[in-house]
Amino acid sequence: MNKDKAVIFLVNSLCNGGAERVVVNMANEYSKKYKVYIITLYDHKTYILNDNIEVISLYNSKLSFVTKMLKLPIIVKKINGIIKNIENNYNVILMTSHLIYSNLIAKLSAYNKSIINVIHVSYKVYDKKFHFLFRKCLQLLYNNTQIVTVSNGCKKELVEIYGIKPLNIETIYNPVNIDEIHNMMNEDCDINEPFILFAGRLDTPKRPDLLVDIYYQGAFYKKYKLCIAGVGPYEDLIKEKIKNYNIEKDVILLGWQMNVYKYMKNAKLFVNCSRNEAFPMSIIEALVCKCPVVSFDIDYGPNEILVDELNKFLAVDGDIDSMIYVMNKALKEYPSFDKVDIQKFGVSYINQKYLDIYKNWITKE
Repeated sequence: MNKDKAVIFLVNSLCNGGAERVVVNMANEYSKKYKVYIITLYDHKTYILNDNIEVISLYNSKLSFVTKMLKLPIIVKKINGIIKNIENNYNVILMTSHLIYSNLIAKLSAYNKSIINVIHVSYKVYDKKFHFLFRKCLQLLYNNTQIVTVSNGCKKELVEIYGIKPLNIETIYNPVNIDEIHNMMNEDCDINEPFILFAGRLDTPKRPDLLVDIYYQGAFYKKYKLCIAGVGPYEDLIKEKIKNYNIEKDVILLGWQMNVYKYMKNAKLFVNCSRNEAFPMSIIEALVCKCPVVSFDIDYGPNEILVDELNKFLAVDGDIDSMIYVMNKALKEYPSFDKVDIQKFGVSYINQKYLDIYKNWITKE
């Protein structure tokens, strides 16, 4: 008897983060053809899922770090049971885990060689002290596992800096739902004046405070509003800088937005100020909305997206004058979006790449 096909995702939760958004994009697309299960550590959703996707949450609320470690054997046992039950009823054609704790669960599970660990981050960001110990921990976690990295830079980092020896490793870019973005970007935008856009978490890695400095020092406030979409611990710092620069009337704090695409479509420029990224989805989403994009040329991510003619819109990392220069250049003239190959980031294309790799790496028959 032939079983129906199923896809399984293992992720901490479904709230706010980039990895979580990747899972939702992929799951919604897969659910058009297959049964989809998302196993989460705790029940917290801010993204919209298709109704036919089944979410299995182990706990109702977020667990502390200590509790997660203490309950790890229990959690692994639960995951083993859930996956076994799914396999009894379905032919599982893909299993992936996302984020480090979910990857740890995958490593300790009975399915450790059948789950693809998706690496969404650059680990150099967290490697502040005790490099040798950090390196050994990553090796214990990822040696002899199946790995997909979301950029070639992250792949190189794992192998060359941290000495990871996986069973297999490949790069697959983060997917975006192009059709969904096109539909959502046409909603009415409540800002009628020309504006520059930032979208992301307001914290250290994203450097939204630096953008406020750039916006003021480049005198962009004379022609453009600055719209900042996002929430996070830097909100008070940003408000303080805005006040000190006396540009309260020029900066609009949008907060967290379910639909940032309507702002991307109408913005004159999207600015990525991150100090580190594995693969910034917001850059691709802005390009889908045909919004000019500039970014700092950090280690990974932007220079794999802004290629060819778009490469000249990468500023020297952390250099305010360089960013002001490329922003002015982009506002003056930006290449035709017809030359940008967006389809290679489309969710249908990316989903098929995962299925092909899983079939090649993990034999079920």
